[in-house]
Amino acid sequence: MSTDSAKFKSRIGCSSISFRHLPLPQALDKIQALEFRALDIGVLPNFCPHIDLRQWTESDTTALAERLAERKLRLSSFNVNLAGLAFCHEGEALAFLETTVRLAARLGARTITLPVPPATAKEKWLAVAQGLAQQLRHLAEIGQQAGLRISLEAPHTGTLAPDYEQSARLFAVVNDPRIGCTFDTSHAQLNDPRPVAEGVKAVGAEIVHVHLRDVFDGSYGVTPGKGICDYVPFFQALEKCGYTGDFNLELECSPAETETEVHFARGYLETVLAGNALPPHYAAWRSPRRRLLMRIQKIAHHPKAYITSRHWYRPLRPVARPVVKIARALKRGTYYRYESGWRKRRLAGGDVAVKIRRRLFRSTSEGKVKRVAILGCGTIGSQMHGPAFANLPGVQIVGVCDTKTELATASGKALDCPAFTAVAELVNQTKPDLVANCTVDAAHGATSLYLFDRGVDVFCEKIMAESLATGELMVRRAEALHRVLAVNLNWRFQPGILKIRQIKDAGTLGELCLLRFVCHAHVWHHVLDLVNFLGGKTVTITAQSRLDPLFQDRRPWRRFADQLLYLPGVYANALLETSEGVGATITCSNLWTPTGYLLNLDAVFRRGVISLSGVSAYDALGTLSSDQNNADLRLPPGTSGGISNYSILFERSINAFFDAYVHNQRPPTTGEDGLFTMRMEQAVVESAKTGRTVRL
Repeated sequence: MSTDSAKFKSRIGCSSISFRHLPLPQALDKIQALEFRALDIGVLPNFCPHIDLRQWTESDTTALAERLAERKLRLSSFNVNLAGLAFCHEGEALAFLETTVRLAARLGARTITLPVPPATAKEKWLAVAQGLAQQLRHLAEIGQQAGLRISLEAPHTGTLAPDYEQSARLFAVVNDPRIGCTFDTSHAQLNDPRPVAEGVKAVGAEIVHVHLRDVFDGSYGVTPGKGICDYVPFFQALEKCGYTGDFNLELECSPAETETEVHFARGYLETVLAGNALPPHYAAWRSPRRRLLMRIQKIAHHPKAYITSRHWYRPLRPVARPVVKIARALKRGTYYRYESGWRKRRLAGGDVAVKIRRRLFRSTSEGKVKRVAILGCGTIGSQMHGPAFANLPGVQIVGVCDTKTELATASGKALDCPAFTAVAELVNQTKPDLVANCTVDAAHGATSLYLFDRGVDVFCEKIMAESLATGELMVRRAEALHRVLAVNLNWRFQPGILKIRQIKDAGTLGELCLLRFVCHAHVWHHVLDLVNFLGGKTVTITAQSRLDPLFQDRRPWRRFADQLLYLPGVYANALLETSEGVGATITCSNLWTPTGYLLNLDAVFRRGVISLSGVSAYDALGTLSSDQNNADLRLPPGTSGGISNYSILFERSINAFFDAYVHNQRPPTTGEDGLFTMRMEQAVVESAKTGRTVRL
């Protein structure tokens, strides 16, 4: 970027649409707290109800003007949606717009962004555009009197102007200097295969406002920096055409993630504007395989544009038709990327498409030695994960890390590898492929997100995050950056549990009807996961619990903000129903039982009951018995007396994960599994508080 990048950064603002889940005063407080000075207000009654003119009064206008002045926010634009009004006809819509223009002017807005009419038949396009131009000139007169610029959001999906050429054609028809363009990078990139900088060249003279979003895999609601938009030439093109307006972040993420995503987007854009190297997550899109994939994906959406392209994809023109056929086959068989490879979600599009997927998206690193690092050198990291990974063929332990120097040093000596006290040093110096995240629960989210952004896969201990919002962000970030996220739910590999699952799958005792758990809170999270593993995905939860007031302040036991089930002196009873029609009951307590067991389980089938009993703290098996005298129900020799070393569960879980990892297969326990178990835990808390059944 040029030396003028500082003035660009000062003009990065935020749309109230990003905080549409909050009332407008609170949204303004958030935007001010994030140190934005430019503001875009959404006037979209059905999506962002911050301003509803049907109920708006003069006092509301005065109050909003005072809030903007107090918070030192300048109003860049009003983003208006007509909420179903017929824009291209005289009457109610025009009156609505006149009122909106006058209100925006009173609040000091620089522009008012209006939608382009929906797409129409080619033969009607010119007539609709001319009618639009006539109405816009009427509005432009009102705006000019008030010192306000009228702007059309183009290009935009599903409108008269979906791409750069049609947008330029529309502004040629309008032909009024009082009417400008609001350029949304996401809609521009989604509907035109060329870089967004090409769009600036096409309509640059008309641009008076900019919305910043990104695009990935056909979705336009992506945070800038997590998609395919190349912002470096985009900002350069804006600078060349003399653009002096603001850039407003218009994010559409979940309420829990909004602040995190806004921070991320702003940091990314400031990095780009400062002229520094692009962040790693963006650079990842530039791999040859990624470029080929994006070509095919975009051809599937825009085959004609790619066949006739003279810019990016000229090499594809000689084989345009077969490529389009392949793209459409891939599109019919929807798929998604997970971990380090690709996996089809539904088998469709024919065998040819399946073979193409396997060939095209095959990992190039299969068969290579994996560089593994251990993050967190407590008991779990140093004694469980470290030895388990070190004993695997094809693994090189390249480093360990812990904030406590003595723990890191001791673990490094035991594993014969360098020791670090900072995650950044570990990643920069060792370049791991995979990190076993064995930090405390509250640090799982931040460290995993850091690793994803630097191209590192993560095998994370449970609980995967300190909050549901962070867990969801981890899953989304891993998916967006094509990184592996697996969670160590190792009780799935308990021999008795595996035997029950084997009996269920084989149908030896008929249909599984009921799971009865009695457990200690240490394995509460595992038990919730076992309900899904044995009985199918949980759909409803009804629960009750009691907290001992004497232990309310024992925060080290707290898993996330409103979670009380891990506090000593608590009992919880939960009734669950799964998608397979299996009922489950869980009785859990933080008080040790007289025998010191962690888990008892009865699996009730149509023709018998399998019981797993007396699983203690360092006995990973317990005793498996049945009311049926059948040899198929017996455990393998040598296992019925229990396992005295708890690390065997970790070894089995890590072995199963790594086998899937090196073969580009779906891990046995994914980030989605860990996140869903957290949702179950939260549902138990909610049900216990409200006394109602919670549906997942």
